Amino acid sequence: MFGLSEEVAERLWKLVPHVNPRERQSAHLGFGGTLAGNALTVATMRAVLEKVLTSANYERMIGTATWLAQEARRLIEAAGLPWHVTQIGARAEIMFMPRPPRSGADVIAGRQPDLETLLHAFYMNEGILVTPFHTMLLMCPATSGRDVDKHTVVFAQFIDLLRGAGAI
Repeated sequence: MFGLSEEVAERLWKLVPHVNPRERQSAHLGFGGTLAGNALTVATMRAVLEKVLTSANYERMIGTATWLAQEARRLIEAAGLPWHVTQIGARAEIMFMPRPPRSGADVIAGRQPDLETLLHAFYMNEGILVTPFHTMLLMCPATSGRDVDKHTVVFAQFIDLLRGAGAI
């Protein structure tokens, strides 16, 4: 292994299988392949670590996520819906179940894929993109109060749409 002391390399080889360098293989150990250490990638990582992942940005992102989560909770409560919002740091997730899940099995059992898909499509039509497979919104340093206000309006419209269609 390159870039490691012999002692560290020996410890790693005990954990990962030896590979034949003459055979094509995908990246292993979770850190990319041929281009993983190129100058652009390294410069990008450095810029992210120095300029983006800062205490000030985290404070701002978590504050924005807290605001978004509070607004979504307010709408859910006002509509009397059995949904909740989970927030972890800069991440807020609307979940269509009455209580926060305690395990992955709870998430799987409580999922409402049709409702999630409908929310994704509704959001996309309004210019809001959420992560696939669930309804998680991740704040970034550029997420603004205007973005939170837009989400609040669009989420309220979604609830009104469901109510008007007799789905809730």
